[in-house]
Amino acid sequence: MSGIVGREQDVYYAQVAADSAPGYRDLGIAAAGVPAGRFVTPWLPIAEDQSGSTLVVDRRRGDRNGNLIEIDKVDSDYNAHTWPSLTFLLDAVAVALEANSMVAGSRYKPSIRAGELAWTRVKRQ
Repeated sequence: MSGIVGREQDVYYAQVAADSAPGYRDLGIAAAGVPAGRFVTPWLPIAEDQSGSTLVVDRRRGDRNGNLIEIDKVDSDYNAHTWPSLTFLLDAVAVALEANSMVAGSRYKPSIRAGELAWTRVKRQ
């Protein structure tokens, strides 16, 4: 979330912390794994691709707590790809790097450029 400064930064961190409020579960926020259709404060953004997709950790209550969800600015989390955990996603990235392929279920192909992890977005066919 680089680039967030001043008032925007205050609002962002207020949203991230909002799930600690005692009544957030009574605000109509569904359990983890159920599409929310909008950004909900228990989601913790951990990466974004500069084109409207964001990777979030689903911190809502339920059996799928801790899943990672690739949400989209248009479709939110409807038809979104999920991974059971960050560990599972990192394993998928390692497999994709070794196979020179896309990360399973995603639109991204990782590679190593000048010793750094780089990503290429591949158009779905």
